[in-house]
Amino acid sequence: MGWRTTREALAVVTRPQSLRKSIGVALFVGTIFFVINQLGPILAGHVNASVVIKSVMTYLTPFCVSNYGLLMASRSPRASAPDQGSGDSRRLFWSR
Repeated sequence: MGWRTTREALAVVTRPQSLRKSIGVALFVGTIFFVINQLGPILAGHVNASVVIKSVMTYLTPFCVSNYGLLMASRSPRASAPDQGSGDSRRLFWSR
């Protein structure tokens, strides 16, 4: 399913299959990062607002990155896309 508009992009990332994959990635990668970065302070009893926010971001970040990857892979090409072989090195890879 390709997308061109924000509404279509939201439809792509909220499909049940997409959510299952993104949540799976977030749980797997987030848990690894949580153990590396937040488990020590929590086990030491140093739980405060900063640790809670960092813990939430530890899972939210891979969720967002997974969705970004999904959107970039499923994007519909533009009707007037520039020639890919133009050699314009100023264009960033995500603007192609």
